[in-house]
Amino acid sequence: MNARAAAGRGKNRGRLRQPQRKVFLSKHEDDAMKAATFDAGKVADAASFVKSIETYTSYVGRSGREYANHLRQILKGEVDVLPTIAMPTRPTPEAIRADELERSIYLEDRKMALRKQDKLTDVIMQLYDEMWEQCSIELKAKLKGEVGFEAVETARDPLELRNRIQRVCCGFEAHRMKYYAIAQAIKRLLLFFQHKDMSNEDYYEQFLALWDIVIQFGGSVNNHTTLIDARAAEIALINNRIDANGDGDPNGNDQAAALTEVDEKMKACYMLSGANNIKFASLKDWLENQYTMGINQYPNNCESLLGMMDNFRATNYPPPSYRGDRDSRQQVSRSGDEDGLAYIQDGVDEEEANGVAEGANMAQRGGYKPRPKADITTPEYKAKFGSKTCYHCNEKGHIASDCPKLDQQRMAAIHTQFGYSALQGSIIKKKLSLS
Repeated sequence: MNARAAAGRGKNRGRLRQPQRKVFLSKHEDDAMKAATFDAGKVADAASFVKSIETYTSYVGRSGREYANHLRQILKGEVDVLPTIAMPTRPTPEAIRADELERSIYLEDRKMALRKQDKLTDVIMQLYDEMWEQCSIELKAKLKGEVGFEAVETARDPLELRNRIQRVCCGFEAHRMKYYAIAQAIKRLLLFFQHKDMSNEDYYEQFLALWDIVIQFGGSVNNHTTLIDARAAEIALINNRIDANGDGDPNGNDQAAALTEVDEKMKACYMLSGANNIKFASLKDWLENQYTMGINQYPNNCESLLGMMDNFRATNYPPPSYRGDRDSRQQVSRSGDEDGLAYIQDGVDEEEANGVAEGANMAQRGGYKPRPKADITTPEYKAKFGSKTCYHCNEKGHIASDCPKLDQQRMAAIHTQFGYSALQGSIIKKKLSLS
């Protein structure tokens, strides 16, 4: 065997391994601040931004700096403009004529306020310089390429720098169309799942960061009006607010409480859905089984779910199957749940999931050809899929890949559009309406 053939042997033959990106650490004198950096290019950078801001805010508080409260407001983005020192009110001419001392007091107070303002300005500019040094080389290059950044550099405005860093880290660069950026942020959230080596705390922090990004930039993940109205009516009944038909008659407070409750529960369900199946398939099964028996153990918020995940003693299931691009770690779950989102009808078995995974990989390479449709009238097919509901026509008795109302051209287009992406690293068995 020649050297070229030998080099092609092994599980990664024919593939170029992408080098791992090193974690950027700053040269700050404080050990905690060395890791409180800002970077861009990965999904995790949004969560890192939140964590770095928290670390930076804590550092400002314990470093004993002057005007620490003002600096914390800038770091957290709680103000729209840079803080200033309030100037004393100038006395009226009548007051000065009545008492010449009023003018002297005013002038002295004004001098003191101007000195404080100069000191505050120096502290604010120092914050700008420190924040800039916490940025990676890649992030600095992106910031310098933005329109209007020269003015930010000249003014040494840490608030504007902080906002621009957040936009870049979260995928909302100034040159991107806002609607598309929000759509991408929602997509990143829905495709995010817990990798097998990711701790529960890291998964929790990154999930919440991705969720908050969507909300902060004007998007919405939850808009479940039916659930909110139903819960508001239940709250009204509990509080004895009943209409003429005997149903709950919710007021504004009931609606607000229902909105918060539904939002928190749905957020927890999204997080649970993306929890790693190798670790938590048994937890998901247990919750579903409990609910089937009339006992609702599903968490009401993400904090409760995190505690549940930390304290849950998982059952050792057989390892998941992997197929196709091994580097992308396509996981076929033992159970019927999913890690993240993908594009295969819920309830398919492992054999079919493996087959679709292979087809989805072929779609990205441009070689996908949909398999021939199965005969949905055979007893074998009815026994296997008779209870399934098609996501294309919403009729029972078959799955979408065998739908009589879905031609082969449309099927190929769907698989080409929603082919498996190794960069998204999603699990195979998942839900999507093909209509």
